[in-house]
Amino acid sequence: MDGNLGKLAAVGAGVGLCLIALTAWRLPTSGSPPGLDLRLIAVPPGELTVDPTGAVASARAMQAGDPPARGNLRVENIAGRPLTVRLSALPSDRALAGKLHLQAAANGETIATGTLASLARGPGFRLPARGAENVDLSAWVAAGTRGYRGGILDVTLEFRARPARGRR
Repeated sequence: MDGNLGKLAAVGAGVGLCLIALTAWRLPTSGSPPGLDLRLIAVPPGELTVDPTGAVASARAMQAGDPPARGNLRVENIAGRPLTVRLSALPSDRALAGKLHLQAAANGETIATGTLASLARGPGFRLPARGAENVDLSAWVAAGTRGYRGGILDVTLEFRARPARGRR
């Protein structure tokens, strides 16, 4: 019986030491709950070039009500005809798509706004043949939003181009 009691005491001491080691080695935190990690990634179609390509804006540990993550890119028409360009956003996580708001503006006019799940497309913008335009992007989690903490969201921004109609 004494042998079993000794083994039980040794196991208890081992578990206790493991718990102490795990507590001592845990990662330090900033004291705030985890937020949303975000990347906005630009992808051009064949008629356009986008600069920069890849990550245009990113944010780590975004909290509801924080200032927006901002980015700017230049969209250039490499086609020989005028194009109407519209923005489409494709989130990597549909559950988080209703939590993140996005606004895009070109030439001072809004071309897309809303949550990613209900992105309302504006009229787009017109690019003359060989013309270019700067697009300003803002993305944020609105105050009072729940269910985004600890999420990782990559948003692919696709610029869709069609031949422009009429003279605008």
